[in-house]
Amino acid sequence: RDYEYLVGMPISTLTAEKVDELMRQHENKQSELKKLQKKKIESMWLEELEELEQGLDERDRVIKEEAEIEAAKIKKARAKVASGKPAPRAKRNLTRENSAPATRKTEDAAPAGKKRRT
Repeated sequence: RDYEYLVGMPISTLTAEKVDELMRQHENKQSELKKLQKKKIESMWLEELEELEQGLDERDRVIKEEAEIEAAKIKKARAKVASGKPAPRAKRNLTRENSAPATRKTEDAAPAGKKRRT
C-alpha cells in the first residue's frame, strides 16, 4: 500500500506546490532507477569500492592532521618545560561541596545523642 501515507496526511499539506515537489521527486527517483537498472553489478561494485576507498583516505588524512597537531602541542609543552617555564595547568572547577577542606571527625563532630566508642 504505497498510498497509505497520503491518507494520514492533513488536507492542508496537499497544496499545488507540494504536489509539484512530490512529482519532481518521483521523476528524479524514476530516472535514478532507470540508471541503476542499466548498470552492471560489477560496475556498481567497483564504484562503491572507489567511494569507500576515498572515504577511508579522507579519514586517514584527518587522523594524520590531528596527530600532527597533537605532536606540535606536545613539542611546545616540552620546550616550555625545558626553558624553565611551568606548563599551563587546567583550572579546577570547585563546587561548594568539594571546595571545603576535609575535616577530621572528632567527638565534637559526632551527631547529637550518639557517643563515640572508645
